[in-house]
Amino acid sequence: MPPGNRAVALAFHEADTTAWLEDFIEIGDDRAVVVAHSKGIGRRSGVEIEMHGSEIWSFRDGQVGGITLYRTRQEALQAAGLE
Repeated sequence: MPPGNRAVALAFHEADTTAWLEDFIEIGDDRAVVVAHSKGIGRRSGVEIEMHGSEIWSFRDGQVGGITLYRTRQEALQAAGLE
């Protein structure tokens, strides 16, 4: 893996970010497709960071039991059997 990838990941997690929910699609009682958008600025670099995420969340006992990430909303919907 190129060494720059680690730096990108660190910069993202060290950024001052704001995230908001774009969509929440229930799949039965214990799963949901979650589409979110995050935006921020690197604390050290000042670089703007933006990410759109599509995930399937599973819930257990009122808490998040797992999260599976997808590149696009369509991939998450297909994995959930909704498309």
